[in-house]
Amino acid sequence: NVEAITGGAKWAPHFTDKAKIEDYIRGLPVRSSFVYLAFYYTNFLEYYVPQGGEDGIDFAIYLPPDTPMPFCDPLTGAGPAVREIFDHPTRYAGEVLPVIGEFISAQQMVETFARVTGRRARYVSAYSREDLLRQI
Repeated sequence: NVEAITGGAKWAPHFTDKAKIEDYIRGLPVRSSFVYLAFYYTNFLEYYVPQGGEDGIDFAIYLPPDTPMPFCDPLTGAGPAVREIFDHPTRYAGEVLPVIGEFISAQQMVETFARVTGRRARYVSAYSREDLLRQI
């Protein structure tokens, strides 16, 4: 809950709203479990689409280039996690099951894209490192 953690100084509804819903569900008289998905790889297909140029593909990413971050494929990662919870409801009652495919840096993602596709690609910061750190 970014709102609670920062005393309202930061706004990140995609995190805050999920935390509020979880808190609400935890207060109900029902057994529940929660799945936390890492950053989605598919965000680069939907929200942060790489831009082509004459000298290759630019990946404008809102992460520092050299810091490994948790990522997952929501299309293939969520189902097995949810099935695990359904198969073992007592084990996961009240628990959180994180889904992380790997820890990878933005630069590593760009390098992987270039290696796999054979196309030139480069990381372009959407923020300077200092600007990004100020966001925290």
